[in-house]
Amino acid sequence: MVLILVVLTAFIPISVQALSLDDDVTIEAGGHLVIMNFTVDTAPSIYAYNDAGSIRYLAYLNTGSEQTSFDVLLMTQDQFGEYLAGRPFQYASDSSSLNAGSVPASVYHLFLEGGDFTLLIDNSDRAATPSAPGELTVHYQVVTQNLEVQQEPRWDLFIGLMAFVGMIGMAFLIVLRISNRNKIERAKESSDRKCAGCGEVMPSYGRYCPYCGKER
Repeated sequence: MVLILVVLTAFIPISVQALSLDDDVTIEAGGHLVIMNFTVDTAPSIYAYNDAGSIRYLAYLNTGSEQTSFDVLLMTQDQFGEYLAGRPFQYASDSSSLNAGSVPASVYHLFLEGGDFTLLIDNSDRAATPSAPGELTVHYQVVTQNLEVQQEPRWDLFIGLMAFVGMIGMAFLIVLRISNRNKIERAKESSDRKCAGCGEVMPSYGRYCPYCGKER
């Protein structure tokens, strides 16, 4: 039962308050990559900025990138829906980076209001015109504090758990087979020692059954 619950948790999106990401990604021409979706629960009070949600990111071109500029956009999830639909959208200008490339995209942003947000890397002309159409290869680092960051279900965890369950099942079958073989051998050994006349188990010594006198 516990194992089943653990397996099921692999499919449930989870959220974390603090997150650190460090990755290399490739984005096709005209495409985008969502780095994270997150929620800012409440705005901090004037005396509690240490408890405010914050995000810090750095993104720069990798060697061999066909594209030489890109945008990092922070927007509300409602505006992200407009972005996906190809309609005009708005992004947070003070926490987004346009035409990054020759200069890395680098931002630290403190959230003074709540809401649901999306952070993405854009390799299209939705915000700023790319320097040239081509595949984009970038390295990005992101650190968040006091944000409810939504993470996708862990398929790698699920696959690992399934492999573990398979190994346990295989071990159980092997143990069961050995146990059954031992039982059969013991039963055969016991039948070999039984007297053909009276059915009593005969001792290992002697030529005649001590119970009925039949010759072994």
